[in-house]
Amino acid sequence: MKKFIIVLLMIAMCIFTTGCSGVSVKATLDFKKCIDVTYSGSNGEGTAYINTDTDYLLSTLSEVDTVSAAEILSSFKINPPENNGSLKNGDVITVNVIPDPEKLAGTGVGFTNTELTFTVSGLSEKESIDIFKDVSLKVSGASPYCKLSVEYAGNLSINSYYFSIVRTDGQEIDTYKDGDTVTVKLNESNIAGLKEKYEIKEFEHTYTVKADSTYILSPDDLDADQKAMLDNAISQTLENQITNIIDNNGGAGSAIISRLTGYDIISVSSSSAKVERIENLTFGGAYVGATNGKHYIYCFYEADFTHNYKSEQTIHAVLVLQLSEPTISADGIMFAEVTPGARKDLTTAENDFITSDYVKLS
Repeated sequence: MKKFIIVLLMIAMCIFTTGCSGVSVKATLDFKKCIDVTYSGSNGEGTAYINTDTDYLLSTLSEVDTVSAAEILSSFKINPPENNGSLKNGDVITVNVIPDPEKLAGTGVGFTNTELTFTVSGLSEKESIDIFKDVSLKVSGASPYCKLSVEYAGNLSINSYYFSIVRTDGQEIDTYKDGDTVTVKLNESNIAGLKEKYEIKEFEHTYTVKADSTYILSPDDLDADQKAMLDNAISQTLENQITNIIDNNGGAGSAIISRLTGYDIISVSSSSAKVERIENLTFGGAYVGATNGKHYIYCFYEADFTHNYKSEQTIHAVLVLQLSEPTISADGIMFAEVTPGARKDLTTAENDFITSDYVKLS
């Protein structure tokens, strides 16, 4: 193709510069005198802009009428150089001016220097920036249901929405566990402006999830020392809840009386009745699991409840402790909430609270 164009150019030069067709040469356009190139962008991402001196062209075509001159000028095609948009200083580019011999036939206009070379220069160097030196992975919640977010503490005008978090397989998920490897990535759609100004060292970075606490979801989550910690935490919680029931804190005692006697909770609460004693506790079992996405430990204790609603009465029943969202960390065992309750016997307690999603803890 290139050889074909060169042949056409040679034929056209012969026709228009020597007048071999019988048409006198009115003007010869020297493109070396009227084409210049300017550059913009940064080194490695430069763009060349071809500029044509129309004043020179029009003055050279002064002997040609205005309409014909315009048609002659429009008959030349100038292709942009290769790799435009990714040029660097020192690159040598070629600008080809391609005439249309058919349109020039009979005009008496010749041309020369249709292939020009230029050396790229003046492209600026971008400032190199390391965005991820100011990025931290924030972990909230307990493993294996940790929530992750990105925090940027640098001085660029960007925020957490410029980043996405994905697993090693590239998928985005809602929760992660301690020890998971994740990749924080700069979103292409958010950094176009930054890429124009800066040389970005790193577009993604790998982090390891480090959770402060872990959910207790099964006995397998605990070693011997942690199991002892849990037993101590439950024992202390049991003492506190017995005190709350006897002191009727938050109506805990009234709720127990209503549950064991069948009396209306409003009537019991409006009276001065209370659970006077909880005695002869016997551990009946503990279970761990989940209900409707919430995580619980249930502990059951057979006990004698003595209350004084209407008259003093002692009822043998089961004290229930519901321990919500149990987690373990370096600081110990934590429960998001502790709720006491009661059932008439152990079988009823297990039927009311324990499903196939629970396993026996002890």
